[in-house]
Amino acid sequence: MKKILKITKVFVALFVFGAVASAVNISALETDDQNFVEKSQNSDFCINDSDELVSYNGNSTKVIIPKNVKKINCGAFSGHSEIQEISFSKKITCIDDYAFYGCSGLKEVILPESLVTIGRLAFGSCESMEKIYIGSSASNIMELSMCGCRSLKNIEISVYNKKNKKIYTDFGEMLFTHFGLSGPVILSASAHMKNVEKEEYKIKIDLKPALDTDKLDKRV
Repeated sequence: MKKILKITKVFVALFVFGAVASAVNISALETDDQNFVEKSQNSDFCINDSDELVSYNGNSTKVIIPKNVKKINCGAFSGHSEIQEISFSKKITCIDDYAFYGCSGLKEVILPESLVTIGRLAFGSCESMEKIYIGSSASNIMELSMCGCRSLKNIEISVYNKKNKKIYTDFGEMLFTHFGLSGPVILSASAHMKNVEKEEYKIKIDLKPALDTDKLDKRV
């Protein structure tokens, strides 16, 4: 199948002296007219004949993604800082690279259980993001997918050693950076991680510890 979205110029500048420099320039979007079909009755969305959401042209603070959408393509919502809330289709299996990059108004995201893939910088520089729920089916999460989410709150982390023994657990604030994890709970956890050059550690992150799966499903 031909790709209908071509990005001919992408420039990303991140973390100058430890801070996020939110600069993404996505230009020259090209479509193949023979393969492109807008299936949504809402003109705010451009959706192709493979049920992929190619681009968003609206300006609403609350966005409801059409039920037929199975994939959100690269850069589809990039730069829409006015968006504060998104309701996802339960059929979505992939959120591509840069899909929500720079959506600085987003504060909470509940991703559907159907989601398998989260692309590189898919939620990059969503600086107001406080809570995000990722379902158990999300097995392909690319690096830097949430880089620049600096406001995540009420996160629970657990640290395990190479024998899979829990050595530390904590609850508080965390952020994703270009090199990994940081924030108060991570800094506290690091004090319990000895011989990091020889020892192997695993960190389990619960982004919505107060809600079980049933409650989250009702909110999706």
